[in-house]
Amino acid sequence: MADHKSSFAALASEAAKLKPVLINSHSGHDSWGSGADALAFFQHALQVEAGLSLPIVHETHRQRLLYSPYSASAPSAASANARLPPRAALKQRV
Repeated sequence: MADHKSSFAALASEAAKLKPVLINSHSGHDSWGSGADALAFFQHALQVEAGLSLPIVHETHRQRLLYSPYSASAPSAASANARLPPRAALKQRV
């Protein structure tokens, strides 16, 4: 988990140098489940986002933390500030 958090922060900082309107992340791994590890990751992601002053969204995607609506419900409820966009919204921005 620590490696993933540090990698996330480093990659988000690198992406921010390109001055995007947002960063879309395929966050975590489905093997973490939706418990303490998932919450810890999203809390870290919100800190990274605040430090960059740039929206970071977390895409629903297979083999990631938000691979299904059932797995996404616990972390998204606990981290109300996390942004979970529908794919259509992302496609409209591109």
